[in-house]
Amino acid sequence: MKNQSFMLLVALLLFVSITGIFAQDEGEESFFYNIYLSGNRAGYHRYTISPEKSIFLVSGETYLKIKIMGQEEELSFKERTTLDPKYHPLNYDLTIETSTGIQMISVQFGKEGIFEVIESEGETIEKEFEMKEKGFLLDNNMLSHYNMILQRLNYDINESQSFFIMVPQAMQTFTLYMQVAGADEYEGHTCYSVEGNLEGIEMNMLVEKETHILKKISIPSQNFEAMLESEGTPPDETPIQSQEVLEPILEKLFVESNVDMGDFKLLEMLEADIEVAVQVSDGEIYLNNFNQAFTGAIDGNWVKGRVKVQPLTYRPTKHIEYPPYYPFEGDSRYLEPEAGIESGDPELVEKAQKIVGNSETLWGAIRRINIWVNRHIEYKITMGSAKDCYLSKEGDCGPKSLLLIAFLRAVGIPARLVGGLLYADGKFGQHNWVEVWVGEDPGWVPIDPTVGEDEKINAGHITLWQGMGTVAPSAGKMKVEVVDFD
Repeated sequence: MKNQSFMLLVALLLFVSITGIFAQDEGEESFFYNIYLSGNRAGYHRYTISPEKSIFLVSGETYLKIKIMGQEEELSFKERTTLDPKYHPLNYDLTIETSTGIQMISVQFGKEGIFEVIESEGETIEKEFEMKEKGFLLDNNMLSHYNMILQRLNYDINESQSFFIMVPQAMQTFTLYMQVAGADEYEGHTCYSVEGNLEGIEMNMLVEKETHILKKISIPSQNFEAMLESEGTPPDETPIQSQEVLEPILEKLFVESNVDMGDFKLLEMLEADIEVAVQVSDGEIYLNNFNQAFTGAIDGNWVKGRVKVQPLTYRPTKHIEYPPYYPFEGDSRYLEPEAGIESGDPELVEKAQKIVGNSETLWGAIRRINIWVNRHIEYKITMGSAKDCYLSKEGDCGPKSLLLIAFLRAVGIPARLVGGLLYADGKFGQHNWVEVWVGEDPGWVPIDPTVGEDEKINAGHITLWQGMGTVAPSAGKMKVEVVDFD
């Protein structure tokens, strides 16, 4: 049940940094921040900003060293950014290097909108964004971006101020809220205390009063801190274990149930009042579907209302032959590779074809793949893509679901990621599963490779999003009150 892919973890670790009030006539300035996860030094961020005519040039690097699935991993994020005099981005290039390969991100900011391209392992993803207003960058792990926003913050008022931002690694735009909450002393400097909130993720910053330099930031829900310090060296030889980072974060994604409903696999109906903060990085909030009805409202990123889950058993009334003799109608993206879902990888394609074997029906092929993932992937909290999960034979609900989707798409069956909460052992916790397209009637049908369910998934599944999403862990106010169950 615990979540998520490595890319989503990166997307949750929002780091920050930088400088004082940049003057056009000043020279190059450099800054260094140490990064701490769960109290352990896990990496650093350093960057340089240089004025050139009427623009600023920023070059920066973030380095992290952790263990993922028992293997030591070094992660490098290198950026080059051009900014206008008010610190709005003009273009942005990021190179991410890991042991599994290189990912290139390029973003152009024009008068008409934003255009982004991500290239990874021979695959290219493009996306255009509406330019609602001139905004700011806040890409994950590149700490320099925060202080560009801090330079534009009005420190003379204590009301909440909003900033339109783009997060290129998530291919998404958001609204960041910041508020000056007073002053404090830190290392001999008088600092503003600034509170931030990004889609329910709360952060606390100390910003030097005279220069507006960020001195320290903490994100309690992620056990993360970054501090302006002297130039340092890479982390110690023994890297932090990924589980040391994940476990404290994931514990915040659970809430005790007010009712003990027993064995979750036997739940036939669930009705509950919910208040949950949802962060969707590439997808949408998704509340009404094949098994679920929701009444209520969405307030910002908060979902508040009543949900009723009544799982329907899916047994095909007509057997669609496999492979189908006609293409499925609908959104073709659910048949294509994407970040974390390497459905075009020759090794995954070959394995998926072997799994479906001589299946004669579409539903038979789907069930064979779901059963294989459930039985052959050992449950373990990990970070990684579908291919990582396949090679290691380990994964929690996120990687298992990504692998299932990759296998299904590899053999021409549309599939997509969904998620929300799952009841188990007296708690509701974040969970991911899969929806597969079986034709216009009934459309998208849910299956769960972690629990091992397909014809009917249990009523403990509360669907909240489709695509890449997460419960915002820092909200700390998540409520699930069971009204009725069977």
